[in-house]
Amino acid sequence: MSLLLRMVLIGLTPLFLAGLGIFFSASWGVLLGLTLIGIGLTVWMYQHGIIRHMHLSDQAGENLQHQQSLLQAAVDNAPLMIGIKDADGRYQMINREYERQFGFSRQQIIGNRDVDVHPAETARIFRTSDLKVLESGEKMTYRAMVQSQGQWRQLETTKFPLRGADQQIVGVGLVSTDITELAASQEKFARVFHASPDWIVITRLSDSVVVEANEGFERISGHNFREAVGQPLGSFDIWVHPEQRAAIIEKLLRDGAVSDTLVQLRRRDGSVLDCIANATLIALEGEQNSHAVWIARDVTREHAVQAQFVAAFRLTPEFMSITRVSDGRYVEVNEAFERFTGYTRDEVVGRTSLELGLWNKASQRQAVLDIFKTHDVVREFPVEMRKRDGQVRVTLLNAALYKTHGERFMLVVLRDITDALQTERNLRESEARFASLFEQSPIPTSYTVDTDNYTSNHRNDAFYKTFGYSRDAQHGTLPPKQGIWAHAEDAERAQQIRLNEEAVSNWVVEVVCGDGSRRWVSLYACFIVEPHRKIVVSTLIDITDQLRARQEILDLNAQLEDRVSERTRQLQDANTELSKTFHTLSQAKDQLVQSEKLAALGALVAGVAHELNTPIGNGLTVASSLEFKTTEFTKSMAGGLTRSTLDKYVADARSASSIMVSNLTRAADLVRSFKQVAVDQTSSKRREFELQEVVSEIVLTLSPSIRHSGCTVVTDISANLRFDSYPGPLGQVLSNLINNAIIHGYGDGQGGTITMQARAAGIDEVELAVIDQGRGIESANLKRIFEPFYTTRLGQGGSGLGLHIVHNIVTGVLGGTIDVRSNPGQGAVFTLRLPVNAPALDSVAGDL
Repeated sequence: MSLLLRMVLIGLTPLFLAGLGIFFSASWGVLLGLTLIGIGLTVWMYQHGIIRHMHLSDQAGENLQHQQSLLQAAVDNAPLMIGIKDADGRYQMINREYERQFGFSRQQIIGNRDVDVHPAETARIFRTSDLKVLESGEKMTYRAMVQSQGQWRQLETTKFPLRGADQQIVGVGLVSTDITELAASQEKFARVFHASPDWIVITRLSDSVVVEANEGFERISGHNFREAVGQPLGSFDIWVHPEQRAAIIEKLLRDGAVSDTLVQLRRRDGSVLDCIANATLIALEGEQNSHAVWIARDVTREHAVQAQFVAAFRLTPEFMSITRVSDGRYVEVNEAFERFTGYTRDEVVGRTSLELGLWNKASQRQAVLDIFKTHDVVREFPVEMRKRDGQVRVTLLNAALYKTHGERFMLVVLRDITDALQTERNLRESEARFASLFEQSPIPTSYTVDTDNYTSNHRNDAFYKTFGYSRDAQHGTLPPKQGIWAHAEDAERAQQIRLNEEAVSNWVVEVVCGDGSRRWVSLYACFIVEPHRKIVVSTLIDITDQLRARQEILDLNAQLEDRVSERTRQLQDANTELSKTFHTLSQAKDQLVQSEKLAALGALVAGVAHELNTPIGNGLTVASSLEFKTTEFTKSMAGGLTRSTLDKYVADARSASSIMVSNLTRAADLVRSFKQVAVDQTSSKRREFELQEVVSEIVLTLSPSIRHSGCTVVTDISANLRFDSYPGPLGQVLSNLINNAIIHGYGDGQGGTITMQARAAGIDEVELAVIDQGRGIESANLKRIFEPFYTTRLGQGGSGLGLHIVHNIVTGVLGGTIDVRSNPGQGAVFTLRLPVNAPALDSVAGDL
């Protein structure tokens, strides 16, 4: 038996196929099909004379037929479609799967071509691929949609050339499988993959090269997802913190997956996003854990919202707390809670309300707990809470239960209504007084409210007596529903006045009395706005007799036009006088501002005189002493100069010179410093300067008045705060604020500490604060302290322009902002926020 036949019979068909050049890399299913078809091919090629010179004995022939039957059964039962065609495209063999897929029997297929049995388009696809294999001599794999029993199915087919003993191509073999469902599944996965808003990337674990990326990757990272494929993920510089990537990789290799890890990723434009990252190892290309799937979700907005919630929680004026339901202990409180209770956050967190003694009535606490047994929310529940100092305040409690990370918490919001209740009591008392005054008023008065859309009227006794009506219909007449108006247009106007909430003064209108007579009244109406309603109060003054008398006067006064003209002239004169007065007031304001500047200059001169007095006085004293020593020395020379006398004079002269040089140097430094301040404050020129130097110079110039007041100025100015601005106006601002603290903060020689602090606020701004611990500012005055001429020391030398000038300079010339915080008895903090580069101004003087 030849070697070829023995290979077939012992099942070494893969080696045979390798010899034919058709053993190729494929899936195991296709490989199985090729193995089966290869065995069948060997027999078929022998039967058709393609393999020649096979001399078999009878026993070998029987064995071959037996092997052929077994092989045919294996091919028929294969789950793949298997077929063989000759070079003309005529089918020489098919298996049962081929029959089942296309609905043809072997008799219908064998010996026919595709065009004879398949629809035209399907036959064209099959024949075109056959010709490509026959022409190229190479195997090919392709996917195509074909018609099978009236339905379109997607097939994945591998075709390869069949060669004879002379290596000439004699036919085409095919192995095909129906992948319709698989393709649909893959398409669904691809749609989900690419439609996901999250970043999904598949990378090769060995080198981090991206093998697949979705549109979410592009939306989050800013890099084109198609261009990312084939590139190492690290080449995009997406990791803001490389140590986060290293930690994830370590956990991924150790555990095989990473879940919900917060990382910061950098977009292509450089912006940074907060993302939740998940990763898992997967097997691709037949290798275990060969690739990693990375999923990242952008949570930047959620984190921003969370930060906003935290800020709102901390800054809300109503005091809030969060407690753990399991043990009732506080886990967080806001600043308002600290201010209200008197306890600091550190004293509260970890303790219960019972331990702190916050509940004034235990029954109210129990009532709240009872509500929570059936509800998750408590709204507007009044409770009494005790502060640290023992004071009891009435509050409205709002609370809700929520669950996070498997644990339940309670959010509580308390609103202090103690003052509101007192206001309500005061309001009731005020209403009682109003009702008493209303009824006892001798002037006809009525009022109506908006709670019933102004449909009902309340009138006092004087109204009923004056116009002849009665409260009780049984004892008189009531005003008609349309009112007491004599004319319909007046009734309509009255309604419009109420709806438009217009104040009315001296509206002369005719009304109807209870007996049918008519009277003229002068009507006045005003609106009173209360927290929960609006009241229209009207008074009606009977002017019937006055009008009659006026008419008589008008009839007698034939010169009314002249009087009107005279009155007009008087009004014009009054307006002219008012304009002059306003102009005079403006001039007075300018003079006061100039006076403020001169006063500052006077303080500067006083500082110069005081500070120079000591070094110059010392120098004068030493010079006088030296003069005396020189006179004595001259006398000694006349009587005979000794060595000891000369040495003593030289020592005295050297000592005097040293003292004079030291004091004159001190005087020169002071003059230079005072000169710089004077130049700055008088010229208002722009220049570069160190804030620390300007502050020191201002404090130095004000030192006499500071010492006289008993105050101490402490400066805490950060180094290297360099400005390109206007030192003069800035010095005037600091002088006014220091003087304001001395006069208004402490006053009357009380003395105290004035602190000046300055820190950088960002790259191009500085925050400068002037702080005192004096008497503070009443809340009613805080809103007006920057108004011109507003002063709390009227008649005591205050002009009311000091802080007004400060505000104008800070917001104008210096281009910054100023804010003040104060509570009575707790001092005041003036905070200036100034740009290090002042805005360019056409004219500085106009802003000073």
